[in-house]
Amino acid sequence: MMEAGGYEFVFGSYINVTSYNESVVCEVPRGIDPRDFLFIEDKDIRTSTISFTGHKKESFRFNESLEKHQDWAFLIDTLEQCTRWAYDVTPGVKLNCVRDSRMSGAMNIKASQYFISNYLDDGVHVSGFCKRHFVLAALVENEEAYRYFSSLVMLSRIKSKYKAIKLVGDFMTGLGLFPLLSRSLFLFRSLVGNFVRK
Repeated sequence: MMEAGGYEFVFGSYINVTSYNESVVCEVPRGIDPRDFLFIEDKDIRTSTISFTGHKKESFRFNESLEKHQDWAFLIDTLEQCTRWAYDVTPGVKLNCVRDSRMSGAMNIKASQYFISNYLDDGVHVSGFCKRHFVLAALVENEEAYRYFSSLVMLSRIKSKYKAIKLVGDFMTGLGLFPLLSRSLFLFRSLVGNFVRK
């Protein structure tokens, strides 16, 4: 695909493998802004799917100053300096994303603040970034992280179920009932399905 299209960088779809089944995850970007792709379209990049031309190996590098969110920073940095890139709709790898989500579940507020200050200027993108974290912060029972991420989420930019979670969560936290929020969310998730990303 790279040679045929003359691309410098390609990332793409993959097969998500769980204990129960395998499913293709194909998240084609609607535009060219990587921040829109990640924090408005709410899609993702898996580094196992990336490939780039040899002469770009020194240019396309991970930001080693980041303690978290390296994949997102890599995509932003790469697409901002790359004029020829594409998304491959044909899955080339199999991944266990349940394991990946467990590994990335730890909260690191300072690392997230660093990412925001260095990569996100638009409040809409900041809101989308924090939307991807405030529910997770509640699930792992990290009140400091919940308060931080929730404070930056724009109600006008999130779906109804997230609005409900934020409003109830903020209310419970204000009453000193944050420890009960995690149990409430696990019950809610059992009723409506997974909500950590979508």
